[in-house]
Amino acid sequence: MTTEDNAPQADQPSELSDEEARARLGVTNAGLDRKKTIIGSIIAVIFLAIVFTRVIPQIGNYAEAAEYIQAMTVTAIVILVAVTLFYLWVYGWPFVAATPGLKYKSGFIVNQSAFAVSNGIPALPN
Repeated sequence: MTTEDNAPQADQPSELSDEEARARLGVTNAGLDRKKTIIGSIIAVIFLAIVFTRVIPQIGNYAEAAEYIQAMTVTAIVILVAVTLFYLWVYGWPFVAATPGLKYKSGFIVNQSAFAVSNGIPALPN
């Protein structure tokens, strides 16, 4: 049985450059569309403005929240910050454990992206 010398072996990683890989996949432009990015950013800012000026005031009070934060002790604030940092650190690891070869930084990015999408896009009804 013969194999071609230039064919990648199953146990060897492919040594394609980014340009060659894009060409093989038929990707002509890997960059972002500037116009779509700007329009998407404007829509996101408008959406956030509506949420913070119309929706949140219906369910809470910014002044009351500020009072509660100001009433917190330094110890409580330090504990809150520490627990938040611990949460951010811990929740990157499940993706690393579940995906062979995934580095922590990539797992962290996947976690944060999933969190942002799940909180930014409402669930669709069945």
